[in-house]
Amino acid sequence: ASIVRVRELFSARPGLEDGTESIPPGSLPVTMRGVRFAYQAALADVVLDDLSFELKAGRVLGLLGHTGSGKTTIARLLYRLYDPQQGEVCLGGANLRQARLDALRERVGYVPQDVQLLQGSLRDNLIFYADPATEALLERALDRLLEGRTAVIIAHRLDTVARADEILILEAGRIVERGPRAELALDPRSAYAGLLRTGLEEVLV
Repeated sequence: ASIVRVRELFSARPGLEDGTESIPPGSLPVTMRGVRFAYQAALADVVLDDLSFELKAGRVLGLLGHTGSGKTTIARLLYRLYDPQQGEVCLGGANLRQARLDALRERVGYVPQDVQLLQGSLRDNLIFYADPATEALLERALDRLLEGRTAVIIAHRLDTVARADEILILEAGRIVERGPRAELALDPRSAYAGLLRTGLEEVLV
C-alpha cells in the first residue's frame, strides 16, 4: 500500500500551469483586483470575496482578522500555491498566472510563524521562546529582512504589526478597514484603534 501511495505521489502533476513572463527586479508593488477564491471550485464556500487592494513597493502591510477571515489564503495566492477563480493577483504589474513559477519563487519568500518544539525538557522549550533576549534577536532579524522589501505580515498578535506602514483588517473574506497604521491608531472610531484599546489580541486568533 505504501509503494502504491508513493507511486501516486510521483505521478501527480501540479494543477497550476507555468507561465512565461519574468518578474521585474527590485522592490515590487502588490495588487489584487476583484479576487474571488474558494478552496472548492464550485465557490460554495467563498474565502475571499471580490477582494481588491494595492500595496506600493517597499511598504509593509499588516494583515489582521479572525481565524478563517482569509489572511492565510492571501499569502498562498501571493506565493501562487493556488490561483483565484476570479480576479487578478499581480506582482510588479505582472499577473502571476503569466509569471514563470521559478522566477516567482526566487522573488517571493514565505516565512511561517510555526512554533517548533526543541529536543529537551518542557522547561527548556518555554524558556527559549519566552526569553526576551531571543525575542530581541528575532526582532532585529525581522527588521533586516524587511529592509528595502515589500512585505505582508499576517498578525496573530497586535505588536507584530507595530512595524507595518498600513493595516488591512479582513472579515469573512472582505476588507472592513484599510489605512495607514499611525492614522488608524489615532482614530477612535477605527477597528484597529479599538483592538489597541482593549488589548484583546486573542480575538484575532
